[in-house]
Amino acid sequence: RGSGITYVADESAVSFNDIDSIAADKTFSMLNLRLAKNGGLIRVLELSLRADEAGLKYQLGSHVGETGILSVTGRIAASLMEKPVYIDGSFDDFLLSDNITTESFTFGSGGKAPVITGKMMGYDVDISKLGKGIVLI
Repeated sequence: RGSGITYVADESAVSFNDIDSIAADKTFSMLNLRLAKNGGLIRVLELSLRADEAGLKYQLGSHVGETGILSVTGRIAASLMEKPVYIDGSFDDFLLSDNITTESFTFGSGGKAPVITGKMMGYDVDISKLGKGIVLI
């Protein structure tokens, strides 16, 4: 930690016990939490609270190829987290040749991505695209 380099735990940070161990041994000073890796919206929010309690920084990361569904859910998570250092995601138009949502949720100018508001979660799925497979660009 004294080197000025931030070491980020990724795959080694999936549970409350992992966070407690990381905080105790001081190997990492930051966590990379991801919706798809850590069990969804509620679980990621719970893990971020545990990180706050343990004095660890965290970021909300994303996986390559996440669809609009996870882009929207990531924005919701980011808006509810106490202190994320970085927020990653909403790369839909940059990484997917096609998406299963009816509209794009790609971030805008300057990397800005507002919380989606509207009915339910804020997205609609184009059911004609399900089962066709989405190709990464």
